[in-house]
Amino acid sequence: MNVIRYLTNQAFLPILCLLFGCSENPAIKTPARLGVNAWVGYDPFVLAKESGDLSAQGWHLVETMSCVDSQRGLRNGTLDAAAMTLDEALTLAEEPVPVSVILTLSISKGADAIVALLPWQDVSGKAEILKVAQERSSVAGLLLNGFLNAKGLDSDILELSYVSAEEHFKAFNSGKYDMLITYEPFVSRLKKTGGVIIFDSADLETDVIDVLVVRNEFLQSNSAACEALILAWYTALNRLTSQQDDILSWLSRGAGLSTEEYRKALTDLEFINVQDSMSWIGGDHPKLLESIQNLRGDLQNKENENSTSNMSNLVALGPIRKALNHLE
Repeated sequence: MNVIRYLTNQAFLPILCLLFGCSENPAIKTPARLGVNAWVGYDPFVLAKESGDLSAQGWHLVETMSCVDSQRGLRNGTLDAAAMTLDEALTLAEEPVPVSVILTLSISKGADAIVALLPWQDVSGKAEILKVAQERSSVAGLLLNGFLNAKGLDSDILELSYVSAEEHFKAFNSGKYDMLITYEPFVSRLKKTGGVIIFDSADLETDVIDVLVVRNEFLQSNSAACEALILAWYTALNRLTSQQDDILSWLSRGAGLSTEEYRKALTDLEFINVQDSMSWIGGDHPKLLESIQNLRGDLQNKENENSTSNMSNLVALGPIRKALNHLE
């Protein structure tokens, strides 16, 4: 992605500078590595990189090709932290990979979708076998299972092909598949070429939630860096939600969308704000616990029956508590 310098937001950057310094973070001898794949819900991290907030705190943004690559990076230690969906974090924890969720980022309210060449009534009568392309991810599995349940269909009618995210646009327009399971910005790009949304994350009974995950080894020795990363997220999120045209225009170009298309894509996401962040991962009845329980039910056929992970060892509250204290 081409880099264009923007003025940093005035609301949070001074806090970052006062608390952690605006020179390179001396606590991290080498840049910490944050993995982020192409997804509009992670764009605040892209803004944080562009503003210099990440590098000032010793973080380097690694743009991974897919969520699978981000998982692999945490698994083998080439990444120290990564943005991913809750179900992907659960998969790592249940392997087990020593990781912790330190922040809830957003909820997909339609930004993950099944896109078809034709409206469903035409697709359903087209053939006995439906050819489906998808990334090898648990979110795609959730969408597909939700779609089958909603339509009263059996998985036997599906012919699945695994296609990496960067090949989604090409695969869909090849005409080889009846449906493609994908996410923004690819959903909006496919709609421009005639794609029809026949099911999306807003139709699911289970929320698709994005979280920030760190390796426990890194967290134990770099808690201040994790705290700074959370504050950098909120700084950038404040800039993004301000809806400034120059910011949206830059991000939309990287997504292959017009500014208005990008603005519309953002409406299919619910970002978790500062005030609600603790209610998601802390307190007596954290919302994330309910989401984990729902996911275990939906993913019970994906080797989760014997899961031993629980809320206490999946979530680390220290960084968000300290970050929120600085913002009060």
